[in-house]
Amino acid sequence: MNLNNITNKKGVFMLRNWLGVLIFLVSIGVSNVAAQGSAVVTDGKFTNIYVFPNPSSETWEQHMARLRPTDAAQFSRAAIDRFTEELMAPVWPSYFDPLFQYSGIRPPRFFGSAVASQACVDAAMRDLHNGVMQWDTIRSLSNCHIDGHDPSPQVILIFSPDIKIGKIVPFGTSGDMCTTSTTRGWHAWGLNTPNFIAIPTNAACTPTFTDITKIISHEVAETISDPGGFGFGNLGKDEVADKCEGSPDGPTFWRGFTVERYWSNFDNNCQPRLEPSVGAVAETWLLGQGSPLQRFTGDVHTLTLPVPPRRTTSNARLTQVLLVTQTGGDDLRGGSNDNADVTLNFVGGSQLTTNINAGRQWNNGQTHAVRLRLPINPLRVSDLTGITITTRFRGGFDGDNWNLDKAALIVSFPAGSTTSSTTPPVVHNWLDASGAPLVRFTGDIHDRVLAVPRIDPGRQVLELNLIISTGNDDLRGGGNSGDNCDITILLTGNRRIVLNNVNQGRTLGNWSEHIVKIPLPSGGIRGGDVTGVQLHTGFGGGLGETIGTCSVFNLKPLSDNRLPQIDAHLYKRRQHRTSVQP
Repeated sequence: MNLNNITNKKGVFMLRNWLGVLIFLVSIGVSNVAAQGSAVVTDGKFTNIYVFPNPSSETWEQHMARLRPTDAAQFSRAAIDRFTEELMAPVWPSYFDPLFQYSGIRPPRFFGSAVASQACVDAAMRDLHNGVMQWDTIRSLSNCHIDGHDPSPQVILIFSPDIKIGKIVPFGTSGDMCTTSTTRGWHAWGLNTPNFIAIPTNAACTPTFTDITKIISHEVAETISDPGGFGFGNLGKDEVADKCEGSPDGPTFWRGFTVERYWSNFDNNCQPRLEPSVGAVAETWLLGQGSPLQRFTGDVHTLTLPVPPRRTTSNARLTQVLLVTQTGGDDLRGGSNDNADVTLNFVGGSQLTTNINAGRQWNNGQTHAVRLRLPINPLRVSDLTGITITTRFRGGFDGDNWNLDKAALIVSFPAGSTTSSTTPPVVHNWLDASGAPLVRFTGDIHDRVLAVPRIDPGRQVLELNLIISTGNDDLRGGGNSGDNCDITILLTGNRRIVLNNVNQGRTLGNWSEHIVKIPLPSGGIRGGDVTGVQLHTGFGGGLGETIGTCSVFNLKPLSDNRLPQIDAHLYKRRQHRTSVQP
């Protein structure tokens, strides 16, 4: 067991004083945090780790039911994981898109959750100072693991209400941050540890679930933009989320949850700003994507994109239209000549918005949202037919080119309006399990069967996709069949769907994802037919291959008939859970 400097109180106190000289102070959330590390995290990979006193004898939910009896369900592992998954969902536009301006930060991914082991919790609890767990003990806890089961590169430590945690101080110790300070959460980095976030569930810090979603979003944004005090923000204060905290437009909504905005140097305000107009709801219509969707040049100036045939619409009044674009591998230069105009097309007319980039450069990979002009006479949402993007780049050796990779409209209309849709995808999770690890395949452990509960019985399955997510130890692959992974989908009536070598002999790198389409049997399958999934490897012993955790899969219904799509999550090390594309 690697307890990573979780030692006796005297030893840790000496370490605290020594580290106070070496560690920088960084303002995180509403606190000062000692941290050091890389300037930014361009590809974050997060897991949630739940910390409570007796994980060997009870679940997180059972523990919370005693401490927060009126709202324990809101603070369940499933509820917090669901928020984290939605925050980091692999969708575009993303909550994290504006962070790309800071050295190319891409949206992080969520790899599931686990419970801190009893041995790790016991060691940390023995090191309390006046009943409070200090920041350096939390630092050690973030990397407490069984040998070979390293944590994910970024870890969110979620503490039960009865564990008091301190804020970071440069020297000495801290009192309970929830009762002695305004600190509500913090993030840090240390030697031989992941980037880690400390989140309390004490009612003094997080009286409602909205408070915890705001704190987590705040700290995640700062963890990837300034993990150790060398990123974006002044040393000791003014990180990207700090600059928006407490401002009237600091909170916003994202995929049904309240989150915190963060500062955008490019926009000179708090981002993202994808929310509907006041008193309205919004729908996002993806108009097109490609690599590029269109390359504008001195000869190619126009792109017309119709509204998607599959969308949610309404006959209600249109209150706002946002155009969201993502630039590809060639920027939009801006200036006096190299800009873009957009025409909003609708039944019976059009409306022009000139110079959508306001003469500014849109760099490679950046996503930008622009509010389009609406005509004086009110429009219905259903009147929209599409957009036309126009440029006037001159040709020649110094003319501009612009690669447009993605375009979407976010349309707003009054809340409560009647809507109609062309059967957009519906997503259900039929199985969701994770661990630290759920299973580690070795030369001695080759098989794991996961049961699938009976959900959506009778609904026809149109498509099954298997998502393999690898943790901290890769799947080697190659010509030796034993170094690959086989999957069997277990069905009622002793039927099965067998997929040999799902990685096709390829190496699946640490903390990566791989999607496999599962062939459906003759006659198809329906909801309730799937009873389990069997995972198999044939690794040799000794110095042979090891695969970390194998965790779990989701069955996703598609369309209004709930036609499911299956998503399997095979994890190599730590936790599971990745969302699937709808």
